[in-house]
Amino acid sequence: MSDLDDKAAELEKQELLMYPAGAEVYGTLLAIYLLQNDLCNAKFLWKRIPPNVKSTHLEISQLWTVGQYLWKHDYKQAICGLETQSWPTYITPYANRLAESTKERVVTLIRTAFSSIRLTELAEYLPVDLENIPSVLSGWNWRIENDIAYPPEVTTENGSMLKCDKQLSTLTKLISCIEN
Repeated sequence: MSDLDDKAAELEKQELLMYPAGAEVYGTLLAIYLLQNDLCNAKFLWKRIPPNVKSTHLEISQLWTVGQYLWKHDYKQAICGLETQSWPTYITPYANRLAESTKERVVTLIRTAFSSIRLTELAEYLPVDLENIPSVLSGWNWRIENDIAYPPEVTTENGSMLKCDKQLSTLTKLISCIEN
């Protein structure tokens, strides 16, 4: 089990033993669920949190707002919500990790969907200033030429093309042979 799994199990046990638990238990557990991309458990936790905890600890409501953006696949709003909010110390490390993992998820989605993309379009998917995009993409080995970003080729662990791309290529060759 990972450190997040261990921490989540510990917090779940605390919640069961001392219901209603404190805001720190709920906030940390919600942040961990979001970081694990376990949106169903995050939603069920949100429903279990007593209304007085939700109303007196607004950071938990704000964290759930981020969760709702993730649920809707609105990653730009989720990242903005994570980066613009000042989180309490018990949520901060999880919020920072969640923002980074969400950015990585967006970049991976873009990398698999596009063979090239304009920097202005990329700035719409990632909440990053246009002038900062080259520094962000350099960590993921993207190539930038004339305001167009080119992602590295999508490969599997063994360095080959993705299986579906290989199958599509084979099918295309077969159909081409049949037609000619």
